Amino acid sequence: MTIFYFTATGNDLYIAKALGGKLYSIPQVLKGDKFEFADDAIGIVYPCYYLGMPKIVVDFLKTIKLKSDYIFIIMSNGGTPGDGTGHFCRVAAQYGMKVAYSNVLLMPDNYLPLDDMQEVIAGIPGMKITEELGAIAADIKARKAKLRKAKLFERLATIGAQLYFKLTFSKLDRSFSVDSACNGCRVCTKVCPVDNIKVDKTPQFLHHCQGCLACVHACPQIAIHMAKEKSPARYINPGVTLDEIIAAND
Repeated sequence: MTIFYFTATGNDLYIAKALGGKLYSIPQVLKGDKFEFADDAIGIVYPCYYLGMPKIVVDFLKTIKLKSDYIFIIMSNGGTPGDGTGHFCRVAAQYGMKVAYSNVLLMPDNYLPLDDMQEVIAGIPGMKITEELGAIAADIKARKAKLRKAKLFERLATIGAQLYFKLTFSKLDRSFSVDSACNGCRVCTKVCPVDNIKVDKTPQFLHHCQGCLACVHACPQIAIHMAKEKSPARYINPGVTLDEIIAAND
C-alpha cells in the first residue's frame, strides 16, 4: 500500500503513519521528478481547507498519475468537513482518477483566528481519534468501497468557501507578522511546503501561501503571528516530530 499525504502541523502525517504502507509527502513529490506510481492500494491523506482541498493537493492531482484498483482518500477536519471529500472526487475525476473509498477524521484544529489552541489541546484526550482511525483502517484493509455523501448545504458551503479561497489566495500571508523574538533560525522556511518564505534577518512572505500555518505553529520562538489569533499557544501533533514535518516539506 502506498499513501501520499500533506501535513503542516503533523495531523495528516500521524494518520498516514497509523495506516501504514509506503509514505510519500505530496510537497516532496511535486518537487521531485517521479510522477507515476502503482500499487494494489493507494491512499491520499490531506487536511480540509476552506471546506475542500488545499491548493497543493489540487496541484498534485493535476500532476500525478496513479495506477491502482483501490484508491482511497482520508480528509482530516477540525470543524465541519463540508463536501471536502466530494471536492476531491470531482477534481480527481477530471484527471481520470476514480476514488473507491472516502472518509473524514476529526482532528485538533489549528486555525488560530477561530480556535483557542490552549482549549483545543486540552480537549485532545476527549477526542475519539484512535477509535475512528481504527475503524477507517479496518475499512481499508477490507477494501471497502464507500464514498462519503455530503448534504446539500455542505456542498453549497464548499462551493462558496472554495470560491472565496480563489479570490483571496494571494492575500493569505498578508495577515502574518513577525515580532522581535525572531532569531533568524529559518525553521519557518524549512516547514513551508511551497517555498513561500525567505529569511534575511527576519522572514519575508512571498504571497503564494497555502494557508497551512506550519510556519506559525513550528516557530520555536513563537515569533510569527496571525491577525486576531485567540491564543499564543501553538500545536504540533504529539505523535509527530518537528524534524518529520521539516523532512516532509523542506
